Amino acid sequence: MKRVLRTRWIFLLSSVLLVLPLLLRVLAGSPLIPGAESYAWLQSSDSYGVLIGYLGEWSILFSPVLGLLSVFLFHKLTPRFARRKQTRQLALLLFVINPVFLGVFTRLNPYTIAIPIGLALLLTRRRVYHLPLELLLALVAPHLALLLLPALFTKERRTMVLPLLLAAALTAIQGWPFHDFAPHLVEFGLPGGISILFLALALIELVRQWNRKQHRVLLTWFVLLILLTPWNESACVLAGLVSTPLAALIVARLYRRKWTIKEAKPLALLLLACAFLFLVITNISMTVQDQPSAELLLVLDALPDEPRVVLAPAAMTPLLKHFTQGQAIIDSCRDTPRVCHDVEELYQTRKLEPAASLLERYNIRYLLITQEMREGGVWKHDEDGLLFLLKHSNSFELVASSSDEELWHYRQNFY
Repeated sequence: MKRVLRTRWIFLLSSVLLVLPLLLRVLAGSPLIPGAESYAWLQSSDSYGVLIGYLGEWSILFSPVLGLLSVFLFHKLTPRFARRKQTRQLALLLFVINPVFLGVFTRLNPYTIAIPIGLALLLTRRRVYHLPLELLLALVAPHLALLLLPALFTKERRTMVLPLLLAAALTAIQGWPFHDFAPHLVEFGLPGGISILFLALALIELVRQWNRKQHRVLLTWFVLLILLTPWNESACVLAGLVSTPLAALIVARLYRRKWTIKEAKPLALLLLACAFLFLVITNISMTVQDQPSAELLLVLDALPDEPRVVLAPAAMTPLLKHFTQGQAIIDSCRDTPRVCHDVEELYQTRKLEPAASLLERYNIRYLLITQEMREGGVWKHDEDGLLFLLKHSNSFELVASSSDEELWHYRQNFY
């Protein structure tokens, strides 16, 4: 391990893992920025949205840069929890291949700024930097600032807690209540959740460390973060990152200990290495294949230049707003309850007259149907609800399609 794990090679690996998915997307003809949530932040009016709004699509280039800064800060933080150099290097390597790290720093989201600030806050001991960092963290990611409080509550940092708590609480009111962040437990490499592999290793180390009173507060904090993940994305991100040092400690211990059966040790380490490798490969693959794809852009090109109302699933709404140049979009999940009820009724009806009435009510002329909707998201069978009308009624015309999306045109008064 000593010969393999070199810090400079880990930094090089992190650069490759952050840049390679974006490069592969460009080579595949897809837009540089992956993930519908990235485009939602581009359209956001909060502090982070305004910041990246000035930079436009080039703002994605800052995510890998901030990721490398986070790697550097985490490298400086590793001596706080690991004495052995090999363990510190292993922790740095696991931090780089963590799905949360790769998911955050290959997309647009406020955590690209919040994570380096949080690491700097944990790292610095000079009080002159405390308050500016606290206020900046609370402004960018208020929930993360609140959840980070237990980690900051040490003898030399107790003065930091009250101003951070007040600043974060005031800012968090704007985003209350906590919003759902799914999926939460993922494997292997799905962006947006905690890796089961990392979590399992971290829990094993947590059980081993529990009897040490000096660590019990932080370990309890980690458990609470895990329990909060179904309701808060900041808890999901923070728990995923905190699992890294715990996982590194148990893997390093497995490497150092003497095994009764000598052949079992290399086999166990090989299985772990393969699992981590598979995790990284699938994470890169999913980022490359994430929406918006080149196929989706071809489908959207079929929309007319003049404004038209398009009915689309909620996940697609930020992409449609960004790529259709002001097309009016009806979001099937985030509008008023009346709209949500009407959209659900439209999706489930097999009769043309009620469907036409609902389409006319909202002046809908185009419908975007995804494969996910067909496979259980809205319907379970090929001719359920509106799918029956799309297939058998002359009022609907398929104008463009890809392997995952279909764009249908509703022809008004055409029976």
